[in-house]
Amino acid sequence: MMLTGRDRLAMGIDVSANRGLDVVVMAADRTIVWARDRVEPEDVEAMLRECEPGVVGIDSPPGPGTEPGRRTRRCEQQLQEMGINIFSTPSDSDQYATAFYDWVRVGARTFEAAARAGYPRQEQADEVELRALEVFPHATDVAIRGCLPPAGTSKRTTTKRAWRLESLRMAGVDPTGLCVNTRRVETLDSIDAALAALTGLFALEGDFTAYGMAGDWVVLPGTTTGPFRRRGGRVR
Repeated sequence: MMLTGRDRLAMGIDVSANRGLDVVVMAADRTIVWARDRVEPEDVEAMLRECEPGVVGIDSPPGPGTEPGRRTRRCEQQLQEMGINIFSTPSDSDQYATAFYDWVRVGARTFEAAARAGYPRQEQADEVELRALEVFPHATDVAIRGCLPPAGTSKRTTTKRAWRLESLRMAGVDPTGLCVNTRRVETLDSIDAALAALTGLFALEGDFTAYGMAGDWVVLPGTTTGPFRRRGGRVR
């Protein structure tokens, strides 16, 4: 079915080297239009051409760092200074060649597919419409909540999933339609793809901040700059 309305839809993509991509398309009213899992990066081009969203948010760096000699990209350093943990992406080709960064290579293929569909990477901080944005679901979650999750939340998939699913609901998202596991519970990958799509909607609405440098940004909802503190208590 052809879906139209570039100003009403955002696509979010969660990247995995082993499980494929999870893709979620979200409407401006925060409803899930559709969700897919186990998608190949090269399939993203056709998906984007079909639904024509206003923006696509991809949960991955677009490739290695671009500043020679740096072990961490500027956007990653800025998020770390705000208290948000994020993996570092090196500029050194030997470091980047290790198996750990296989997921980033999958992400790079996804950015390339998006560009072929007419969604080039964000070059300037205020460029979001019809662009492929690098997003980070954990950072989006922190921005929505205004705090870090309780200690230990991220160590178990069940608690991480419950926390982030509630964050979606707090932002007005109806999670109906997300991909589910064999127990009919929303998967963490699909939840993260929804957080990526939600970040895209915030960007289209002009309520976002881009961290980093020209051509190498990470986009978060809102304008809070931290530092973020950890919330007390436990997630069940």
